[in-house]
Amino acid sequence: MKKVLLLMLSILTASYCYAQNSNPWPLSGNVGIGISNPGFAPLDVRDNNSVIQLRSTMSAIVPGNNNGGAIYFGVDNQNNSSIPTGAIETSWGGVLVPQIGIGVIRDGLRANMILDYNNNTLFRNGSVSNMIINSSGNVGIGTTNPSEKLTISDPGIAYNATTGVIKLLFDSGGGRGGMGFEKETFNTAGLRFYTQYGFGSSIEKMRITANGYVGIGTTQPDKELTVNGTIHANEVLVDTNVPHPDYVFDRDYDLTSLKDVKTYIDKNHHLPEIPSAAQVAKDGINLGEMNAKLLKKIEELTLYLIEKDAQIDKQESQNISQQQQIDQMKIQIKELLTKASEK
Repeated sequence: MKKVLLLMLSILTASYCYAQNSNPWPLSGNVGIGISNPGFAPLDVRDNNSVIQLRSTMSAIVPGNNNGGAIYFGVDNQNNSSIPTGAIETSWGGVLVPQIGIGVIRDGLRANMILDYNNNTLFRNGSVSNMIINSSGNVGIGTTNPSEKLTISDPGIAYNATTGVIKLLFDSGGGRGGMGFEKETFNTAGLRFYTQYGFGSSIEKMRITANGYVGIGTTQPDKELTVNGTIHANEVLVDTNVPHPDYVFDRDYDLTSLKDVKTYIDKNHHLPEIPSAAQVAKDGINLGEMNAKLLKKIEELTLYLIEKDAQIDKQESQNISQQQQIDQMKIQIKELLTKASEK
């Protein structure tokens, strides 16, 4: 009988323990931890530090550090000012990290992606922030303080460095191109533009220097636009400060005589006011200025032609008059000869 009672007691005890393990919480009502009368929520946790903490003390999580890791849920900041109201913080190795973190955190290093209390989203590599999207929507790469919608910086280029390039690459798989920022002096910088042709590497095709000069096909532009190559355009409009040479047609314009022009050409081997071949080879041609000078020479040439045309007209009139005189003299001679023969 005793054996039977002991067997029944063992069965009832095992059944009760199984029921307790499979259903440890009540099916209704609130559960309280640290409070005897929970009523705030289905799970009501109270603590003097006003913090809910989920902790693992496994040293395997943080090698060599028995503090393990934890997640803190801040309820208010009455007793713990380091955790603002409603915050979530992470801690590994006993180091408090006051952000919401996603990623690996070891030995006090912060998460790979962090949302901090200022609504900034940071992407990190260990303790270094490689990228940030701040609360204003500005994106920073290499900087945690982007001032524009996209700000790119290279911490490896020192402020007082005189060289350094930051490149953006666009790669389609079969071809690539891009642009770059290059320091020219410690406090000046310009833009570079690269393209790829065939299977070669990207080559600089255009640049804008710090002083605003644009170079196409050259890395040393010396004017606002310097092109080492051919320009193909339907129309080119050139503004010039050189006066339009219509003054050549003024009545008081002092037109150089052709004799003096010939003397100048014989001596210098080019027209007056027109640069020599050597000057053009050295300094190039100012299109606006050269067009004005060529137009002036055309207008002067027109005046020479008008003058010569007047001289020709005058000469033709003289020739006609002289021919008339000759014809009259021929008639008179003929008459004299006729009278002489009759005698």
